[in-house]
Amino acid sequence: MGKQGGITLFGMEHGYVEGLCRDDADSLLSPSQYAALTQCTTIEDLRVSLSGTQYGKWVTDIKTVTPESLRTQCTKRIVECYHLWKSAAAGILETFLETLRFEYIIDNVILILQGVISGRSKDAIRHDLHPLGLFDGLDILLMCSDIKDLYKSVLLECPIAQYFIASGVSEENLDEDTIEVLRCKLHVAHLEELYRLAKECGGVTEESLGSLIKFEADRMTISVVLSTQSSSFKADDKQSMLPRLGFLYPTHQEELVSAKDFEEVSTIVSSIAELKSVIQEVSDDSSRSIDDIFIKKSVERQKVAVERGMSFGIFWAWLKLADIEVRNIVWIAECISQDKRSEASRFLV
Repeated sequence: MGKQGGITLFGMEHGYVEGLCRDDADSLLSPSQYAALTQCTTIEDLRVSLSGTQYGKWVTDIKTVTPESLRTQCTKRIVECYHLWKSAAAGILETFLETLRFEYIIDNVILILQGVISGRSKDAIRHDLHPLGLFDGLDILLMCSDIKDLYKSVLLECPIAQYFIASGVSEENLDEDTIEVLRCKLHVAHLEELYRLAKECGGVTEESLGSLIKFEADRMTISVVLSTQSSSFKADDKQSMLPRLGFLYPTHQEELVSAKDFEEVSTIVSSIAELKSVIQEVSDDSSRSIDDIFIKKSVERQKVAVERGMSFGIFWAWLKLADIEVRNIVWIAECISQDKRSEASRFLV
C-alpha cells in the first residue's frame, strides 16, 4: 500500500465511499434540531422529535422509551453507516476502516476483563458491549471465568492481540489498577497505528487526519499526566503510557511527566500554538474541566474535517461526531427523566 495518488485517483478508488460518509455527515443534528430536542417535556416527546431526524428508522418503534433504549437504538444507526462504508471499501481504505473499529474492540475487551475481575454476570457484560467492537472469538472470551485463561484467549482470538503484547502488561499482574494502565496503553497503540496509516496515505489524509490524531494524542497525554500526578508512578512509567506523537511530542512530553501540578502543566501546554486556546478556555470557564474543553475543541476540528474532500479524515471525524451526538441525545433524555430540563442544553457538545 503506497501513498494516495492525486484527486482523480482518490475519487476513482474511494470517492463512492467518501460520498456515503459525506451524506451521513450532512444529516448530523443541526443547532435548530438540538434546540427542538431540549424543548421536549417528556421522554416520549423526545422520541417523537427524534423520529423526524435521521434516527427515525431506529427510534420509531421503541416500546419503552428510556435513556438507555435511546442509546441502544441511536447507536444502531452508527453501526449501519459504518458497515455500509466497509462493504464498499477496498485497499487501504478497507484497512483503515477496520483499524478504526479497534478503538471499540479495546473498550469491549477491557469491559470483559473488568467484568471477570469483579464477578459480573456474562449477560450484564454482553449488554454493555459496543456493537462496533464485536468480533469473531468474542464469545470465547465471555466464556472465560479465570483472568489468566481470559488473557490467553485474548492473545489467540482478538484482532488487537498485538497491542496487548506490546503493552508489556501480563496476566500475572492484572487487577483493577493495572487494567486502567492497560486500557491507556492499548488506546495509545491504536492511535499510533492510525497515525502510521495516515502518513502512509500521504496527501490531504496525512495533513487533515494527521492533525486530528495529533490533537487527540495531546489530549491523552495531558489526561494521563494530570491523573497520575498524585500517584506513585515515576516519570518513566508515565512516559510509557503516552503516545509517541502529537504537538507536545517529544520535548514537551518529557517536561509534562515531571510537572507537579496543574499550573505547571498549563504553562507547558500554553507554549504550543495548537493548544493555547484550550488552556485559555479552562481559565475562562471554571465550570468545565480541561477534558471538557478538549472534547469541545476536538468537535470543532472534526466538523472542519468532515467538510474536507479527498481525505480519510472524514471517516474518523464522523464516527467521533456521531458518538458525541448519541451522548448528547442520552444526556437530554436523562435530564428530562430526572426533571432537570433546564440542564438539558448545558453540557451539549
